[in-house]
Amino acid sequence: MTDHKIVDILHKVPHHKIRVFALHHETVACLFICDFEGDATPIFLTLGTMKNKGLFRLLVALIAAMALYWALPLAINAYLNANANRIVKELLTRTAEFQNHDVEFGNLWLDFDFRGTNLRMEDVRMWRVGDESPEDGEWDFDLHVEHAVITGFNWFPLIFRNEIVLDSALVGPGHAQLKISRSKSEDVYLADEKRENDYDLISVKHLGVREVSFVNMDPATDSVRFDIHRLNVKADRFVLSKEMIMSKEELFDVQRISGKAGRVEVHVDKDRAKVRGLNIEFDTDEGRLAAEVLQFINKLHPHVYVHQFAHEVDWIKLENSSLEVIGLDVRHFARTSELHADTVKVVSPRVEVYRDKRVDDRHNVYPKMVHEILRDLPLGLDVRTILLVDGRAGYSEQPDNESERKSYLFFDNLNAVISNATNLAAKLEDDHHLHVDISGRLMGKGQINGTFRYDLTDSRGGFTMRGRLGPMALPDLNPLVEPQARIGMESGSLTQLAWNIAANEIEGTGDVLFEYEGLKIKIMDRDYQDRQNVFRKVLAGLLNKTLVPSANPDSKGRVREGVVYAERDPEKFIFNYWWRLISSGLRSTLTGEDESDLREKAERKRGAG
Repeated sequence: MTDHKIVDILHKVPHHKIRVFALHHETVACLFICDFEGDATPIFLTLGTMKNKGLFRLLVALIAAMALYWALPLAINAYLNANANRIVKELLTRTAEFQNHDVEFGNLWLDFDFRGTNLRMEDVRMWRVGDESPEDGEWDFDLHVEHAVITGFNWFPLIFRNEIVLDSALVGPGHAQLKISRSKSEDVYLADEKRENDYDLISVKHLGVREVSFVNMDPATDSVRFDIHRLNVKADRFVLSKEMIMSKEELFDVQRISGKAGRVEVHVDKDRAKVRGLNIEFDTDEGRLAAEVLQFINKLHPHVYVHQFAHEVDWIKLENSSLEVIGLDVRHFARTSELHADTVKVVSPRVEVYRDKRVDDRHNVYPKMVHEILRDLPLGLDVRTILLVDGRAGYSEQPDNESERKSYLFFDNLNAVISNATNLAAKLEDDHHLHVDISGRLMGKGQINGTFRYDLTDSRGGFTMRGRLGPMALPDLNPLVEPQARIGMESGSLTQLAWNIAANEIEGTGDVLFEYEGLKIKIMDRDYQDRQNVFRKVLAGLLNKTLVPSANPDSKGRVREGVVYAERDPEKFIFNYWWRLISSGLRSTLTGEDESDLREKAERKRGAG
């Protein structure tokens, strides 16, 4: 047999499948016992006679190399598995984040070959040792993972470049729990000398999480921070460097990531409420994130919640909403902390808000204007379009009086388009306005349309608001008016309420057109109930004839236009400012006051404290 034929045959036999080498004492021959797909297959080759010493020496060298290739992994695996706990523990706890932590494994297997080392772990537990509190910037982990598998761990990059390079890493299936905290502010970074043992780079070609239920607990209170059920994730080319860990912008780099989760809950407001998403999907190839159901659940009854605070707050609930984000650039966000998306679509949200006006509303809290909210976000934001489809928003309020009734109003059939929601300087050069166009119905009756334009580059927060409401029956507004003012509207119809206002963070001016007819008011009793007697009927009749114009335009066709002037209360939210602006125009329509009168009244109120 020629040398070329021998080489051809040897190339066809996978070296890692060879189990036995044998030599005949006279004839240079080799018996290969090969394992093909689990079957032992003998191959006998006659290579020549003892006279061919050169070929004999070559075969001896080949046999020795094969024996070493076969025996070396056995020796390395024997060493690795004998010292597996110590080796893996040192690999995990050498970094600054996991310093002062201990690790325990229920079961641990290491399998080395020349292509890399594979690692399989079961029942992994990690916790911080000692009773001393973490120093500034240090972490406290309490971790439990049922199953984890790592393949293709490469020792060369670790030894010579201080890098962790893996072919794949898989967590699950099973349950995982993590209790985690960090001392002081998130902006506190560990000193450089504590990061001497950190890896310069961690790289995983294929990263996966399979059917994992994961809960993150607050170690101080043992309460849930966030809870994830049936999480599945696939990621390709995941990279995390020491520079990324230290950076305030970079998080990680990933070529592709996709996944699903059955349920995700994030607990907020000191565990008084939680955000819940159901049936969540995300995929970077599609640039899409979707949640079939999105909810904001307040765990406390409205009255109980608002009275836990020394100042006036809102109780809020969100139900039945679904969310879809299109054109989401996850990779760019991970590298720059800038969130870019083409469209955010929110469908059928149902929002309820409750406020108790009997709670002190002077609390030295200064809610931000719209331009300040965008400017002060901890990340860069550029969302081209936000769509609100078929929404409903209800607001109930306990008035600051003796009434047991709550004021209530709601909007339904809400649809909105918000465009150019950005705080990036380059985007603001093209268009420096936030555009909001909204439509819906007030109290299920009156059609309302409005537009807002916010100048995002104006340091004083300049904006304009224009809109129109009507027609509708004025008594439909009684659930809002009666518990507040002890008066109601017995009859009347709104033709239109139109407003055109320009304002900033200090004050606003403009005009209001309030057209109505057949208005008659009625007087509530001392309990703010609609219980009429002769006295209240006579008083209401007197007011209707002397103080309250019954129509606008009047009987002669003259139209009274309201003048807008109002100052912003910096301790109240933007919704309060919008209402103050419009209501100033309503009052001036009824009273005949002009802008100078309204300014003088505001100045007197300001001077009175």
